[in-house]
Amino acid sequence: MSPDQTARESFRPEGSGVVDLESTFHLIERARAGDREALERLFARYLKPLQRWASGRLPKWARDLADTDDLVQDTLVQTFKRIEVFEPRRVGALQAYLRQAVLNRIRNELRRTGRQPHATDLDGLDGTIRFG
Repeated sequence: MSPDQTARESFRPEGSGVVDLESTFHLIERARAGDREALERLFARYLKPLQRWASGRLPKWARDLADTDDLVQDTLVQTFKRIEVFEPRRVGALQAYLRQAVLNRIRNELRRTGRQPHATDLDGLDGTIRFG
C-alpha cells in the first residue's frame, strides 16, 4: 500500500485520529475541476461529523434530529455548489469553513423560528363555532 493510500484510509475528521490533509486538498482541486466523485467523497467525509457537531450546538428546545441532519445536508450541498470560491489556506480550513456555514444556517433557522407565531393550545374548547 502506498503512503498516499495509507494516509487516505486514516482520515478522521474532528481530530479523532490521523488526518489526511493532502487528500482533502487534492479532493478540493478535483472537485473544482468538475470531478463529481471527488465532490461526493468530500460530502461523505464531512456529513456525519458535522451532523454530530451541529446537534450539540442547538438549544434543547430546537433539537429535532431529522431537522438537524437535513439542515447540515442542505448546507453542505449549497456550500459545495460554490467550492470554486473556497480557498484552503491552512490545515483544517475546509472543516472550519463548513462548521461556520452550518453555524450560520443554524442561526438563521433560530431567527426564522423566533419570528413565527406560537401555536395556540385549543384544548378545552368544545369544537363548536358560534356566531354573534
